[in-house]
Parts: sequence; structure tokens; C-alpha cells
Amino acid sequence: MPTYFNIRFEYDNLGNLSDDRLEQIMTQLAMFHPSIGGRPGGGINVRLTFPAESAPQAAQTALAVVGAALSAGGTHTGPAPIFMEVMTEEEFDRREGWEHIPELVSVAEAAEILHVSPQRIRQMIDEGKFHSVTRIGERSFALARAEVDKHTQAASPFAAAVETDRREGESPEDWIRRIAPTV
Repeated sequence: MPTYFNIRFEYDNLGNLSDDRLEQIMTQLAMFHPSIGGRPGGGINVRLTFPAESAPQAAQTALAVVGAALSAGGTHTGPAPIFMEVMTEEEFDRREGWEHIPELVSVAEAAEILHVSPQRIRQMIDEGKFHSVTRIGERSFALARAEVDKHTQAASPFAAAVETDRREGESPEDWIRRIAPTV
């Protein structure tokens, strides 16, 4: 799985870039979440996010992509940067003082993931089985998806069997009624 890298370039002597040309560059770089701004003394800063296996790979790829976007026709290497900085997105966020926000799920979503009722999720919250719980308003909660997933891994083989055998849209209760012999 690739790591995401934050890459910043500084360019000098690009001439006076029109708003239309800057918009064109932003459009060409859109899939890399660009930001472009002026720098003291002229020139521009370009910051992007790239997925890569390593920092050198991210730097090489970003250099080629940004160079092509900055070139007049977008087809050659373009101007050389006067400065380049490469770091993981995690390191960038840490330096900026940004706190990592985990993926969150609602009680209903957690119940669906764990194949239990929302009431059981609230009971598990009350029992302290989830540590990353955020109260939203008076009755709602948000739980860290990673923590809910840990409970999935610890689930019984029975729960795995239910998931494997259940028909699309079938609740665990309906599955039990379908497979259990009637008495």
C-alpha cells in the first residue's frame, strides 16, 4: 500500500502567470490536491500530495508532473524548481499541528458492521468496550471505525458464518429463522 507524501516546490522566474494560466495548472494537477501561491520576490510555491512507495519515487513523479503542468504546452519537463521538500503526509500534518481524525461510524453503522443491534452497541459503550467514543448531542455517538473493526476480528466463528451464509439484505435474525429447524 503506498504512502502519501506532501511535496512542496518553489519556482522562480516563471514570468507573470495569468489567472487563466494558474487555473489551467490547477486543473492539470487537480488529482494531487494542489495549492499554488506566490512567494516573496516573485515566483510560485506549489504543494501537492502524491501516493508512492518511497520519498524518492514521490519526488521524481511529482517533479515530472509539475514540470509538465508548468511548461507552456504541458508536454515537456518545464522549469526546474529552486527548492523541493518531500515528507510523509503524517509528518506534514504533525509539523502543522493538525490532529489526526480517525474514520468515524455511527451507532447504527457499528451495529451493522458487528451484526448486532444498535441497542447492543450502546450497551457496549456503557460497558466501556469502546474507548474512542464521541458523544454527539444528547443521544448520538460516533465511534472510531478501527476500534469497531477490532471487535469484528474478535467476533465468534458463528458471526462469520452468519455473514457468509446470509442473503443480501437479510438480517441476522431472519437468517437464524431461515436456517434453524422449526419446532
